[in-house]
Amino acid sequence: MFDRKLIPCSSGIYVITNQVTGKVYVGQSLNLRTRCVNHYNSLTNETSANIHLQSSWKKYGGSSFSFSVVELCSPSELDSRETHWISTFRSHDKMLGYNAEMFPRGTGERSAETRRKISENNSHFWKGKHLSSEHRRKQSEALVGIPKPPITSAHVENLCRSSQKRWTEEEREARRQSQKAKWTDPEYREKLRRSHSKLKEDGNVSISI
Repeated sequence: MFDRKLIPCSSGIYVITNQVTGKVYVGQSLNLRTRCVNHYNSLTNETSANIHLQSSWKKYGGSSFSFSVVELCSPSELDSRETHWISTFRSHDKMLGYNAEMFPRGTGERSAETRRKISENNSHFWKGKHLSSEHRRKQSEALVGIPKPPITSAHVENLCRSSQKRWTEEEREARRQSQKAKWTDPEYREKLRRSHSKLKEDGNVSISI
């Protein structure tokens, strides 16, 4: 059952999850509580602009859906973080979610330059950031009581099915070139080396690169 009191009146990213199929919708808002309440009301009254989500709501019933917050962030970061979470959940894939596209605000496919800027914004979001234990504690406390989106067996099954798509030769070559470019980047190799070193220190595992 939707409980508005569990949603903070803060800016951030929210997720609406169909707990039967595992499909999700990712959205952003300057006021998460107000946005989720508006979603709930429009879906209940069958006036939602998202036809795919509305159809599922009508088919499975409102009790089959959960509203949750995945991240609190500043207004200036909303677009890039929404894109990040849509990509993470792959909710722009009709088998996995209800988002019409990868990018926020209904802009559709953007230019290569815009995609590059969004990608850089995502990759640099945490770069150089070293959160203090106090900062991490405050972040954790801010999310206490906020429901997290469940990873259902249906969602896992859909994700596996989607990942089994057949890649064209052009797509495979593009992926190979992308991986090759990463390995020729000294900064990427150093970052990977540090990451593996930390894993060995924390988990006492043997990893060779």
